[in-house]
Amino acid sequence: MKGFLDFLFSLLLIIILSPLMLAIVAVILIFDGKPVIFYQKRVGYKNQCFYIYKFRTMKNGTKEKATALLKDIDSQVTGIGKVLRKLSLDELPQLFNVLKGDMSFVGPRPLIPQEKKIRNLREQYNVFSVKPGITGLAQVNGRDNLTDERKALYDKEYVENHTLWMDLTILVKTFVNVVKSKDVNDSCGDVVKEAEDLENNIKVMSFNILCRGEGEYAREKRAPHVVELIRREAPDVIGFQEATPEWMEYLKASLNNYNCVGVGRDDGKNKGEFSAIFYSRNRFLLRNSGRFWLSETPDEASLGWDGAYNRICTWAILKDLYTTRKFVVMNTHADHVGEVAVNEGMKLIVKKVRGLNTLPTFVTGTFNIKEGGRDYNIVVNSGVLRDSKYVCEDIVNENTYNGFGVGEQCVVDYIFVNKSITPVKYNVLTDKNGDLYISDHYPVVVDCKFK
Repeated sequence: MKGFLDFLFSLLLIIILSPLMLAIVAVILIFDGKPVIFYQKRVGYKNQCFYIYKFRTMKNGTKEKATALLKDIDSQVTGIGKVLRKLSLDELPQLFNVLKGDMSFVGPRPLIPQEKKIRNLREQYNVFSVKPGITGLAQVNGRDNLTDERKALYDKEYVENHTLWMDLTILVKTFVNVVKSKDVNDSCGDVVKEAEDLENNIKVMSFNILCRGEGEYAREKRAPHVVELIRREAPDVIGFQEATPEWMEYLKASLNNYNCVGVGRDDGKNKGEFSAIFYSRNRFLLRNSGRFWLSETPDEASLGWDGAYNRICTWAILKDLYTTRKFVVMNTHADHVGEVAVNEGMKLIVKKVRGLNTLPTFVTGTFNIKEGGRDYNIVVNSGVLRDSKYVCEDIVNENTYNGFGVGEQCVVDYIFVNKSITPVKYNVLTDKNGDLYISDHYPVVVDCKFK
């Protein structure tokens, strides 16, 4: 259907707009001479190259680069070209590309082959499974003021969710933007810098969701409220503790904006609780991941020292598509009984972090250690990790273990960071479902910046 509509409307528009296009041809010939049409190789459907048609707006001899990469662009655009580019009239010959079937009215904009960075991202996101468009989702959400990473994410969103209604909406927004000359900016300048500053932020959550529970606190009754809180807070990365296989199945189905890593602590597969890491699928790529047990034999499922249960630490190396930066997330649930197990477990985590050299590192989890105690000091006096709570200026100082309001309440959940990360805001989310707790632990959230 979309192919038929593309053909029909491109033919009609060529007929209707032919007087305008002929007038543009005449003006270019009079003021700038030949050639009138600019042919350029672009990457389109199935990652194959084709030639795109545009009215020439650049002076003859200009190098074939993405516009934002050209230096002193004002001196390279022709007089009439500035007007055509401002009104996007230089794109009109692409109606013939649509008529031929090379392009669609709406889709990801076709790339210059030399744009390797965004081309690689599009390959990863399966963007080349659709035809490129005269306009697209990225074009109506920032256009020239977007980084390559952000453009690729908009392309991905379009490929995964496009409908006829979305196409019509994009076409209307494109028309409005053209009339307003919105987001046409040949040198990205301060707008992109501002966007990159914003994208340097990252929001990390640690949440012990309680494996089961009974009565009014049964997992099935609490689960929707756990997901509701996460959707509202929209953290970029989440370290879950006590995520049983049932929890994992529910979280994966409910949090479809996240990918995850982690294995069951009892067999390294799907048995026992997970210390899982969930991360935004639209912002991060997984570069590597693994796990180790807090025990004398960390490479195999095992009980450590005098611990009551097998304890596991999950790790992931993520690449931020906004900044291309790589960083590490570790997530664990330390033992709550064995004093030796907790002590040696903290030493093992510090040792693993020390081996990461300079990569920015977050370590989230339920550590079952008290602030200022011996095992806490092993971490914060290590020279490699800091308690994000006491680095932030903006702090909500609350206990993280609530025990459903019964017994001792204390801080046992932490987000530790190394010196490559600047924590800005620390918060303990004490949300409830009416009078009922969502878990016997409150989630901890830290807003950070990369240095």
